[in-house]
Amino acid sequence: MGHDAPLLENKPSQPEALGPYRIQRVLGQGGMGVVYLAHHRDTQAPVALKTIRVTSESLFASIRWEVRALSRLQHPGVVRILGHGISGDQPWYAMELVEGHSLHQLIARYWSAEGRATQAMWSNLRSPEPPEKRP
Repeated sequence: MGHDAPLLENKPSQPEALGPYRIQRVLGQGGMGVVYLAHHRDTQAPVALKTIRVTSESLFASIRWEVRALSRLQHPGVVRILGHGISGDQPWYAMELVEGHSLHQLIARYWSAEGRATQAMWSNLRSPEPPEKRP
């Protein structure tokens, strides 16, 4: 390899499948792991499948406890965990896929000109002027 060859990025390769889920594409990634769009191999139901970068036994135990606890919750305001497991040394869990905007998109919209106008409108509705200052 020559000195001018590009360095390979230290990215994990995308798995073809984890548990009963076939991986389609990356939805997002961050410091804790990668979230994929996946489909259940039997039902074809779409899910958000998250892999977790585990750096210690205590983190692994904490994540395992959290996933098990969350998988027992059923509430309209909480995304359900549909399955979880370990593939090789890679923990993963499958969640309901929620379509919509990412947090990044919502923040960008909020701080856009349209978002600032909406923010000002809500601020005015929450704290109206005292009656003596109205015409």
